[in-house]
Parts: sequence; C-alpha cells; structure tokens
Amino acid sequence: MFSALTIQFAKWPISGRVKTRIAKQKGDEYALGLHLSLMNDVYLTCREHCSDFRLYWAERSDQSLPGVSDFWGPVFDQVDCRDQHGSDLGERMGNALIEGLQSHKKVALVGSDCPSIDAGYLDLAFSQLDQHDVVLGPAEDGGFVLVASRRYSPGIFKNVEWGTEHVLHQVLENLTACDVTFTLLDERWDVDEPEDVERWLEQGGTLFV
Repeated sequence: MFSALTIQFAKWPISGRVKTRIAKQKGDEYALGLHLSLMNDVYLTCREHCSDFRLYWAERSDQSLPGVSDFWGPVFDQVDCRDQHGSDLGERMGNALIEGLQSHKKVALVGSDCPSIDAGYLDLAFSQLDQHDVVLGPAEDGGFVLVASRRYSPGIFKNVEWGTEHVLHQVLENLTACDVTFTLLDERWDVDEPEDVERWLEQGGTLFV
C-alpha cells in the first residue's frame, strides 16, 4: 500500500465541448485554448509536488486532434492516464477514489479548472486526512475544488445537483448521513466565467490561445 495519490480530472479537449459558458462570449477556439492552459497549470502543480499521480480523462477520443498531440503528447508517455467511468460527475469521482484507495492510503482529486490550488493546499489536504476521513476544498461558487479521502463511503455524492450553488452543502449533508468524518479547507475559486480568467491572469496564469 502506497502513501498518497493525486488525481486530476480533465475533459478531453475538443473544441465546442469545453468551457462552454466562456465560449458563448469568446468563441470555441478561445475556450479550447483556455481549457488546455488551465489543464497544464493544474497538471504542473500536481506533477511537481506529488510523487504518485494519475490523470483521468472524460470522453477521451482521438489523440491526433489539433492541440492535443502537440500540447499533451509527452504526457501520454509519462503519466498514468485513465478514463472516467460513471453516469454523472459524482459517480465518476467516486469510482476514481475507490480505485485510488485500492493502492494508496490517501487520495486527493482535483479538477482542471482550479488553478487556485497550490502545493501547500494539496499538502494540507493530505495532512488533514490523518484526523478525518474526507477533506473538501470549498469553492466560492458553492461547489468544491478538491476532495481528498482515506475512506470512501457509497452515498457521499448521491443526489447532488452538480453545477449548482448547492453542491457543497448537499455533499456535506451526505457525509453526515453516511457517518463520515470530514473537514473543510480554506475557500478557493475556479475558472467558469470570463472574469475568472482575468483573475487567473492577474495572478500569474499563462494563456495559450
């Protein structure tokens, strides 16, 4: 049994299917470039500070798509890449956590649109798992940017209204109902709207468009 595993969730970078809210104002190609840039930002944070790492793709398809082979080609040879499985986001996250906990004592899962996560935040999440079963990193929009676990209980992500401001509250209710101990980290932010992009760039983000 290994110590700690970090998992990054990412949508396969297909124009017209990523960062759709931003695409409505900026266009599909801009949104695709932003998606790739955010993925890279989170990936570098995880890879530079985590010894064990997996990248779970949603809707993985053609690796020769424009932007994929050039931007992520080296990653496919260096990283344990897997596919997300499940009928909704909660089921996909649950399956990834279960799989990770089969080989590691602690697992942290982050999304690819959460550049506000840094190495210290990841380290704190893992350390908090010494006292709690689950650690959540709240997001400003009512969701969460990170979930870490040392014990997964079915039902944690049941009946959650994904993509709404109710997500964190509903997950906390589920954790309590499942008798799972948990704690919350400091609130962070993710990138969903054009103003979030500006905030990220002002804090040193690099946009490849």
